Amino acid sequence: MNIINKGLATAISCVACLAIVSCSNDEPMPNKINDETISESIEDSYMSNTNTVVWDTIVSNQLSKNEIFIGSRYLGIQNWNCIGNPADIYLGAVFPESTFGNNFDREVTGSKNPILAYTDFSDPFISTIENPSGANYNKFIKQIIRSDEYTTTKKPQLNLFRIANISNLDSLRNLFKYNKDFAKAIQEVVEQDKNFDDVNNWTIGEIIFKGFNVTMDIPETGIFINKDISEKGLVYVRSITYGATAYFVIGSDLPFSDIKGLLSNWSAFDGDENKLKNTSITIFTNSSLGQNATIHHSFESLHHFLNNPYDEDDYGYPVYCTGCYLEDNSFFH
Repeated sequence: MNIINKGLATAISCVACLAIVSCSNDEPMPNKINDETISESIEDSYMSNTNTVVWDTIVSNQLSKNEIFIGSRYLGIQNWNCIGNPADIYLGAVFPESTFGNNFDREVTGSKNPILAYTDFSDPFISTIENPSGANYNKFIKQIIRSDEYTTTKKPQLNLFRIANISNLDSLRNLFKYNKDFAKAIQEVVEQDKNFDDVNNWTIGEIIFKGFNVTMDIPETGIFINKDISEKGLVYVRSITYGATAYFVIGSDLPFSDIKGLLSNWSAFDGDENKLKNTSITIFTNSSLGQNATIHHSFESLHHFLNNPYDEDDYGYPVYCTGCYLEDNSFFH
C-alpha cells in the first residue's frame, strides 16, 4: 500500500491558483506579430488514440495557438531501454516545414545575421546573438542562467494537469503518436511493477510546467546573409519555452470517478486511506535537457513534483516552441 501525502490537494490547489492568476503575465514581450491566444488545453495533435480519449482537465492555462508542444516527442526513461533523443533546436535554426516540430532534421545552414533575443522575465534578459548557431545559442542560455534576471524571476507555473481513463495498458502505445518507444517503455515499467489481479481501472495523467521563454526579434534583413537561399517552405525557430513534464499511470480497483476525486479534491479521501490499498501509481518526470525521465512509485512523488518540478540544477527542457515562415514571418501551425 502506498502511504499518501495528505498535502497533495493543497499543493494542487495552490499551484493551480498561482498558475491561473499569472497566466496573463507569462506572454513574451510585445513584438511585430499578433500572437493570439486560446484558453482551452493544448490540442491533441501530439497524442492520439484509435478510440477517443476523454480528458478530464484539473488545471488548464491560457496558451498561444502558435505554440507547438514538443515536450513528449523525444523523451526516454532513465536506466531503461528507451533513451531520450532531444532535437537540436535553437533560436534562428531553419528547417523544412515537413520536419519542423517533428524530427527537426535536415537543418538549412548558412551564415546568418545577428538576432536580438530576450526572455519573458518581468525584468527581461536581452542579448544579441551575433552568429546564430547551436553553440552560440547555448552560450546565450548559460548567460541567462547566471544572470540576476534569472535568479529573481518567478518559479515555473503549472500549465496543464489532466487525466483520462484508458481501457488497458496496450492502449498506451497509441497515446503518444510521435514517441511510441516512450509509450512502450511506460507500459513495460508499469507491467513490471503492478499485480493486475486487483486492477479494474487504468488512468493516464499528464502534467506540464512552463518555466521561462526565449524569443527572437524578426531580423529586418532576414535570417540568412546569403540572399540566394530560397526561402520557400522554410521555417525558423522563433521562440522556445523551457519547462518540465510528468506522465503517470494509476492502476486501481476504484472507479475512475474516485481517482478523479482523489486528484481534484483530496479532502474526499482524507482519513480513508484504506480504500487505496489496491491503488498504485507509476510516475515519469523530466526537467533535464537530456530528456531521460526518472521513475517514481508513490503519490508523495507526485506531490513533490507539483511543488518542485525541477531537479536540482535543472532549468527545464524545451516543452513548447514556435516557428515562423522565412518568406513572410507568419506563424507555422
